[in-house]
Amino acid sequence: MSGLDTAGGAILSDTYTFNAGMEFQRQNICTEIATEELCRKLTGYEGPEITDSVKIWCDTYGTQRTYTKDDLTITVPSHYYKIIKYLDHTTNQVVTLCYWMPNQPTERRAMLPQRMVDHAVLVNNLGFDPQVVFKE
Repeated sequence: MSGLDTAGGAILSDTYTFNAGMEFQRQNICTEIATEELCRKLTGYEGPEITDSVKIWCDTYGTQRTYTKDDLTITVPSHYYKIIKYLDHTTNQVVTLCYWMPNQPTERRAMLPQRMVDHAVLVNNLGFDPQVVFKE
């Protein structure tokens, strides 16, 4: 077999290095997973393809508490954020979606629309623009 099987997968460019952010399970399996599923759907997984490339900026923000043992301190972030950017092939418009997701055990998938914020709000919350700091 030669070549790349793209029938059931997507071509990914991974510049992700390391994630040690502690997150509540509900944040992880609810709002975070919902954003990941959205990216898959945009690229044609189990439905029509809207785009062939999704750019993502994501990280943690803030501190709820810390845990320290010996010389190691771990921070529990207050929020996770995600920027999803893509070219919508149906409208030929660039779409930017921003999410500000509290790291809480009360998060639910249905809350994802409530976690969407304007790019300017996200930049204000963070104090910087991830798209400028981490260039495309």
